[in-house]
Amino acid sequence: MIPAGKIWLLLIFTFSFSKSWSQDLSQYIQLPPQELSVEQYLYHIEEYTKYRLNYSSTIVDNRRIAIMSDSITLKELLDTLFTEHNVHYIFRGDRLFLSPQPDEIEQNFVRVSGNVINERNDKPIAFATVYKQGESFGTITNHEGAFELIFPVSYSIDSLTVSCLGYGQRTVYETELLKGPVTVGIKPIRFQIEELIIRPQDPLYLIKRMLDKKAENYGTEPSMLTAFFRESSTQNDQYISLSEAVVDIYKAPYNNAQRDLVKMRKGRRGTNTNKSEFLNLKVEGGLYYNMQLDIIKYGISFLDPELFDSYTYQFKKQTEYNSRSVYIIEFHYKENQPYFGYNGQLFIDVKTLALVHCSFSLSPGSLGYAQRMLVVKSPVAYRINPKYADYMVEYRYYNGHWNLNHARSELGLKARKKFGSKNKGFSCQFTTSSEFVITGKSEEGFDKIKYRDASKPKDILYEQIAGSDPDYWSNETVIIPEEPLLETIRKLRLNLDDDEQGMAKKQPAECETE
Repeated sequence: MIPAGKIWLLLIFTFSFSKSWSQDLSQYIQLPPQELSVEQYLYHIEEYTKYRLNYSSTIVDNRRIAIMSDSITLKELLDTLFTEHNVHYIFRGDRLFLSPQPDEIEQNFVRVSGNVINERNDKPIAFATVYKQGESFGTITNHEGAFELIFPVSYSIDSLTVSCLGYGQRTVYETELLKGPVTVGIKPIRFQIEELIIRPQDPLYLIKRMLDKKAENYGTEPSMLTAFFRESSTQNDQYISLSEAVVDIYKAPYNNAQRDLVKMRKGRRGTNTNKSEFLNLKVEGGLYYNMQLDIIKYGISFLDPELFDSYTYQFKKQTEYNSRSVYIIEFHYKENQPYFGYNGQLFIDVKTLALVHCSFSLSPGSLGYAQRMLVVKSPVAYRINPKYADYMVEYRYYNGHWNLNHARSELGLKARKKFGSKNKGFSCQFTTSSEFVITGKSEEGFDKIKYRDASKPKDILYEQIAGSDPDYWSNETVIIPEEPLLETIRKLRLNLDDDEQGMAKKQPAECETE
C-alpha cells in the first residue's frame, strides 16, 4: 500500500503540470473592473493563466480598453487587444507567442522572416543559407539579404542556422523569430588551417577521391524533394518576364544512371511587354535543364577524368564553409580547343571529401562555341551574342548525407540588328536568370512522379503555367524577390484577369542606339 501522503503529493504535481502546459484559447479569463492598457492586460493574462507571453513591443500600443464583462475567453480578449494587427497565437509548451503575421498567412501557418547582414559594415549578404540544423527545411537570402520561411504552426523550428561562404555561423532562436522580422549579423572569418590537416599537393587527387566517394557521400535511395523555382528575364535592366513555381522532384539515387523527374505543382507568371520582339527569344533553361546543375549526379567536363587534360587545376587555400573545413580548388579551361569549357572553383569538404559548393562560368573563348546550346530560338532580324554564362550549385549536409540545396544560372546576351535589316544599329542587353532552392525532403511514403507528368527538355516554364493565383502562394516558402522584381510581382497581382495584356499596360523598353 502506498502511503496517503505520497498520493496527495502526486495529485498536486499532476494538477500543476496540467495547468501550466494547457494550450487552450477557449478558457475564460476573469477581468478586472477598471479599464487597462494593452500591456496591462497582457500582464493580467500571464498572472491568471501562468502562460509566459512572448511578443514584440511593435504590436503593443498606448490604447486603454474597458471591457464590459466579468470574463471572456482568452481568444476573445486577445482579438480585442489586437484589432489593428494580424497576430497569430502560437503555443510552445508553457509559452504563448503573439506573433505578428501578414494578412495572407492562414492561422494554422506562421511566417518567420528577416535580413542577413555583414556585422562589420551592415551590408546585406546575398545567397546566405537559412535552415534548421539536421533537416531539409530551409531557404536562401535574396540579393538584398532578405529571407522568409513559412511552415505549419504545429511544426516547432526551435532555432534556425544562418551561414554563408566566408562568414561565421549564427543561430537564431524561435523566441526571437516569432516576434517579427529579425536582422541577423554574421562576421567574416579568417580560417586557420589546423596543424593535423595536411595541405594537399595534388588537386586532381582530391577530385578523384571526391568522385570515388560519391555513393558514400550522397543518397543511394530515392527521395521526393519540394523546391521553389524562379525564372526571370530583363531587357536593358527592366524586367520583362517572370515565372515562378513550386515543384516536386523525384530525386533518383546518386549511384545509378536513373534520371530525376520534375513536376510542377503550381505556378504563376507575368510579362511586362505587349508586342516585344524578344518574346521570340528563347534560351536554355526551365525545370528540366536546371536540374542538370546537380553536377555530382549528371557530371560536367571539369569533373570528367577523360577531360582533365583540358583544364589546369590549382589548390588555392583551405577555409570554412557552413562551419566545416573545406579545400578550395580553382580550375581554368585551356582555350583554343574545338569545344567549350568552364572556369571556376570547387569547395571540397575536408572530412568527407564531398563537393559542397561549385561556382563556374563559361570561359571567354567558349561563348561562341556554346551559342547554339544557350540560345534555342531568336528573332530572324537579330544577331544574338552570348556575353557571359554563370552557374552555381550548393549541397547541404543532413540525415547522414550531402543533399542538393540550391542552384542558380544567369545568362547575359547582346541582341543586335543584322546589317541590311530595318533600323540596323539598334541593340539590346538581354539577361535571363533562374534558380531553385530545396525547401523540403521526404524519404518515404511518396509515389514516384509519372514520366508523362514530368517536365521535358523542350518544356518552357512560362508556357507550362496555365494561370496565376496569388492566394495560392500564401503558405509556401519562396525566395523573397528583390525590390525591382517585387514591383513586377505587384503588377502581376493586379493584372491576373488579362493574360494577353500582361502585368503592366506599357510599351517594352526601347533598345539603345549604338
